[in-house]
Amino acid sequence: MIMNPLIFDSLLFLLTWFLHTVFAISGLGGGIILVPTYVTLGITLSIAATAGLLMNIISLSIVTLHNSEHRIIRWKLGIIFLVPAIIMAPVGEIASSMVPRSYVLILFIVLLIYAFFHIIQKRKETHRELLVGRMSAIFAGPIGIIAGFLSGLTGIGGGLIILPALTFMEDDYRKIAGTTAFVALFISVSSFISHFQYLDQISTSLWIIILSGSILGGISASYLLHVLGSRKISIITGTVIIALTVLLSLQVA
Repeated sequence: MIMNPLIFDSLLFLLTWFLHTVFAISGLGGGIILVPTYVTLGITLSIAATAGLLMNIISLSIVTLHNSEHRIIRWKLGIIFLVPAIIMAPVGEIASSMVPRSYVLILFIVLLIYAFFHIIQKRKETHRELLVGRMSAIFAGPIGIIAGFLSGLTGIGGGLIILPALTFMEDDYRKIAGTTAFVALFISVSSFISHFQYLDQISTSLWIIILSGSILGGISASYLLHVLGSRKISIITGTVIIALTVLLSLQVA
């Protein structure tokens, strides 16, 4: 049975809004899960990837603006992540034809599992004292290189590397989400440049869904991020990590 186009678009809009809200709270654009969702619903991969990147840029821009006003972004650390990530993304894209994608996805899964257990356990204050400041800055550069390379290699996004890394460097889960969103925003902008050619293939109805769903998702995530406490954000982040781990595991299989 073929679904009515209006009902299909309405459901796609609600799904886009909801997933952008949930994933943007953790600093990850909803495109990371919306792209495979769109493909499953019959949208071509090229259009889905372009739409996902565009939605990430819109929603993460809104979230980053609000996070900046509430001072929950570690700007210097984020820039140290970001600069090498943007430089290495094209290198990863070149290497994508030589490295089996399944190996990289397995690496992402391992990192996400680490991040999940790192989030749910209660850490000692000495952990924070040891890793903030200069120590975290020293680690951020090499991690940015890895994040950019793997982002170009898989097209999944550098936020998947940045998020687990920040759980090791920062105790405030709102700052983890805020800094991840800042870095993921500009990695999405860098990746979007190569997808300009597909913009004219996006239908009017999909444009409406992209713009309205990502804008509302960004606004909803910004509101919830500053209403909910750090611990509740950690629970949402943990849930997002579980969802991503399952999604990536299915892709490996």
